[in-house]
Amino acid sequence: MTRLEIQNSIIQAIQQLTEAQQLKLLEFIHSMLGKKKPQAANALVQFAGYFSKEDLAQMSAAIEDCEKIDTNEW
Repeated sequence: MTRLEIQNSIIQAIQQLTEAQQLKLLEFIHSMLGKKKPQAANALVQFAGYFSKEDLAQMSAAIEDCEKIDTNEW
């Protein structure tokens, strides 16, 4: 099989995959090439609406509490 035949076979196979499968394949290819996965500018958008406002307020308060430094502990 020639290089061109291999490439055409790969393209035909990729076209049969779902978008999610194509993204996984792209990640795999990048890992084979030693490249880091490209990050979408809106990577956090997928989590929008996941937490309620009350949960976010509790998390924020917990983080603020952790940021306090007790100098007497040292």
